[in-house]
Amino acid sequence: MKTALLLAMLAGCASPVRAEPLPQVYDCSEANPRNPSKVWTAAPTAVIDGDSFCMGEVEIRMRRFNAPEYDEPGGPEAREKLRGLLSSAGELTCEGFARNGDRIIASCALPDGSSLDKAMKQ
Repeated sequence: MKTALLLAMLAGCASPVRAEPLPQVYDCSEANPRNPSKVWTAAPTAVIDGDSFCMGEVEIRMRRFNAPEYDEPGGPEAREKLRGLLSSAGELTCEGFARNGDRIIASCALPDGSSLDKAMKQ
């Protein structure tokens, strides 16, 4: 498990290959855009935790959903649920609202137009 986690961390979010299931990482890249008021349409490339994921080098934090941290009760389950949703989703459309460090706080829609945060709450 530690080897797989280390390999995923080294791969980063910029990996062009979409693994099934999506890899888990801790950071995407420091190359996130300066302007969070942007719309991204792309397939997710990695899952960080239950409310954060990568779209290429952009780290997205869901705007209306707060999952437990990975080391808290329910954290690993939240990450696996998000990984399952994103592995089969295809392209998401995410609208950025703010920055929090290197992350973009965004509302994201699944390809059918439904809200990703609502899907996580179910």
